[in-house]
Amino acid sequence: MLSLRIAFLHLVAFSAITTTNAAPEATATNTVNLRIEANTSTLYEGPITSGPRNITVGSGNNKVTFICDGAGAMPSPPPPGNTPTDALDAAAKARGFTYDGGFDGEFNDFYFTRIGTSTEYDNGTYFQSWGSLVNYQVSKFGEGLTLSGCQQLVKAGDEVLWAFITVKGTDSSNTDPSVLFLKLAPTAVTVKKGKGTTVTVTDGRSGVVVQNASVAGVKTDANGKATLYFFETGFFQYKAHKTGDVRSNVMNVTVTD
Repeated sequence: MLSLRIAFLHLVAFSAITTTNAAPEATATNTVNLRIEANTSTLYEGPITSGPRNITVGSGNNKVTFICDGAGAMPSPPPPGNTPTDALDAAAKARGFTYDGGFDGEFNDFYFTRIGTSTEYDNGTYFQSWGSLVNYQVSKFGEGLTLSGCQQLVKAGDEVLWAFITVKGTDSSNTDPSVLFLKLAPTAVTVKKGKGTTVTVTDGRSGVVVQNASVAGVKTDANGKATLYFFETGFFQYKAHKTGDVRSNVMNVTVTD
């Protein structure tokens, strides 16, 4: 299983990687749009400014510190820059949650077994783990949705998603194409009280419309669309949900008289 294989690599890495590998903080920073979708809630959603930094996981003899700056295991690394893991760390500090995991010496990258209270789980029937995407796409680095957070450089304005993913069976594939990463549009709308507005839900990775996703209690049709009606004035926020899939970005709704 991936978790056991990674655990083995983890032990190998610990023999070679210690806190002495920590590098001085680099200075290249930018602002990305970060979303962290945990098991039952959204831990963070919005802009976050971050840049290369030392990341630490574990404790005691299992403590590992390594710099996340986009260099990874590449023989000719690019100039240091911001990465998905840097953004995660910045959000954790801003919102007061923690994370943990291990380090893979083959990829020079971290894998996360816990972010907030959502912890990796494998019962042989289904497997839950953390993974990351940039602009809804799987990184060319690492292994599937994991082991790429310190290697992939992100540009200003990129959409960075950390998601707690559930796949059937064991951890044989955390890029299971049956898992959808819901994307809700529009992201903001103003509507008059008593009137309707139509929203669309797609899979962020493929762009394919998603049927039977729920938005404000209304299911999407075969075209991925749902029409919502609002009967109270005010400001409201909604996400698209579908069992087994990763919940969507937020949609901000302003209802006026």
